Amino acid sequence: MVDIDPADHVAMTLLGDLPLWRLRAIEHVTLSRAFWSERERIIHVHSFEEVMQRCTARADELRGSLNLIGAVRKMPVGLVLPIAELPKIPILDLEISVDNNPVYRVSKDEAARIQAHYVVDLSRRAGIAPDSFPKSFIDFLTFIFYFPPHGYERHAKGFERLGLAKPNYWWARFNYLLSEGGKGEFPARSEMGKLYAVWQKASEDFGKLSRGYVDIDPMSGSQHPMLSIPYLFQELAERAERLGDRSVLVSPDEVADNLSILHGLLREADAEARVNPHAERFIKTYYSYGYRWMTFARCTIPLDRPFIITMREKRAIYFTPHRHKRPSLMQQFRPSAWQGVSFADAETNHVSIEVSDTDVRIKGRPTVYGETIKLPLDEREEPHFPDEETCTFELYTRVDSQRGRPERIFIKCPLRLMRVRASVLWLTICITAFGWILLFLRGIPDLGTDKVRGQGEDIPLTANGLTAKDAALILVPVAFAGTLLLSKQDSTLGAWMRKVPHSILLGELFGILATAFILVLIHHIRVG
Repeated sequence: MVDIDPADHVAMTLLGDLPLWRLRAIEHVTLSRAFWSERERIIHVHSFEEVMQRCTARADELRGSLNLIGAVRKMPVGLVLPIAELPKIPILDLEISVDNNPVYRVSKDEAARIQAHYVVDLSRRAGIAPDSFPKSFIDFLTFIFYFPPHGYERHAKGFERLGLAKPNYWWARFNYLLSEGGKGEFPARSEMGKLYAVWQKASEDFGKLSRGYVDIDPMSGSQHPMLSIPYLFQELAERAERLGDRSVLVSPDEVADNLSILHGLLREADAEARVNPHAERFIKTYYSYGYRWMTFARCTIPLDRPFIITMREKRAIYFTPHRHKRPSLMQQFRPSAWQGVSFADAETNHVSIEVSDTDVRIKGRPTVYGETIKLPLDEREEPHFPDEETCTFELYTRVDSQRGRPERIFIKCPLRLMRVRASVLWLTICITAFGWILLFLRGIPDLGTDKVRGQGEDIPLTANGLTAKDAALILVPVAFAGTLLLSKQDSTLGAWMRKVPHSILLGELFGILATAFILVLIHHIRVG
C-alpha cells in the first residue's frame, strides 16, 4: 500500500459527488437462478470539460486535481475512476468496460485506502476532525474497510446462536488466525482477556451508533472494528517482513487510541447529523463502507466528450433481509428475493428487475426499503415516491431523479409460481391427500367379527376389504403426482420455488403407497 497519488486525488474528488459527473445510471437485474442474479449496469458520463465548467466547488476541485496529473485539454487522461459499490457477497464474472475498452479494477486494499482518505477528508469538511491524526490511523481505517468476511464467516457459524444483535465474533477471529498460524504480531494470550473486555465494550458502542444509519450486519468492519484488528496485526506484520521495516507495526495501545479517536468522530457526527450535512455524510459513508466494496478502475478516458461505463456481474440472491440468517419455513413457502441497489450515484437512476423463468412471477408490487430496512419508503413520516414506477408479473422498474432519494435501497420482490402451474400443483396435492385419506378410511381393517346371515360361524370383517379395482381407482392420483415430481424444471429458480410443495407431494406419494402395500400385506385388499 502506497501513499495516495494525484490520480487517487481525482478518484476522491469524483467519489465525493458522484451525481456531478454521472448523467444516468441504468441497472438491469435478471433473476435467472435459484441463488444467482445476472446484473448489467450502464452509466452515462458527462463530458469532463462540461463538468469542470460548472460553478461548483467540486468542479473546481476536479480541475485542480486534473492539473496535478498534467491533463492536457481534449486529450485522453489516465485516472482511477470509481465505478460502483458492490456488497460483500459472492460475485462472479465481473466485467468492466470504460468507453468501450475493457479495464481491470484496482485491488481491494488500494480501493480501501482511497476510501480511508476520503472518510478522513469528510471529517475535515464536517469540522469534527482533530488537528492531526496518528500515523497509523489511515492503516486502521483501511483494514476496517478492507476486512474480508468470507473465510471468517465459515469459522464463525458456530457463534450464530449469539444473534445479529450481539456479534461477539472478535474472540473467534483471534483464535481463527492463531489456529491458522498467522504471522501477526499478536498480543500475548495473557493480555487478550483484558484487551477483549475493553475492545468488546467499544464494539457495542460502535454498533449502537450505527442503528440509525445502516442495517445491522454482524460481519461489518465499520460496525464492529474489532473484527478487523486481528487482520490489521497480521497484514502489517507481513508488510514489515516484506519491507524490512518494523516501524510499520502497531501496538495494542495505538489500536486503542485509534478506536477512541474514531468513536469520538462518530459520536460528534451523530450529534450534529441533523444540522450539519457534512457530518451526516461522514457517518453514513463510514458505516456503508463496512459492508460494501467500492469498485475502482484504472483507465484512460476522454475529456472532451461523454462516454459510457458498463459493468456486468453475477451476484448472489438472498431470500432474507439479513444474509447471515437462514430462510424460515414461511420464507421458503412464500419467498421474496432481496436486491440491494445504489440509487443516488447519478443525476437519474433507473433500476429494473426481471424474472426470466416462465414458471415464476413477481407477486404484486415489490416493497422498497431504505438502507436501514425498517419501514418502506412510502410508509415513513416523510414518504418518498419515485418519478416513475411500473410493475408487471415479470418486470419491475423504478426511475428517480429527485435529490432527496436515498443513496441505497433494498427491493423486496415477492416471488410465486405462475397461477396455472401453482393451481395444478396444489390441486394434485389436495387430490393425493384425499386419496390417501379415502384409502385409509375405507381400507382400514376392523378386527371385530360379525355373524354371516344364515350361518352360525363368525367371519372377520377384514375379509370384506377393498378389491384391487377399488384400490387402483383410489391410487390414480399417484400417476399425476409422479409426473409432476419427475418433470424437468426450466431453471433452478423454478425448482427452488417448488421445493416446499414438491416435498409435501413426495411425502403424500410415499404415504399412500405405503398404506396400499400394508393393506395388501394383511390381505385387506383382495387381489384376483
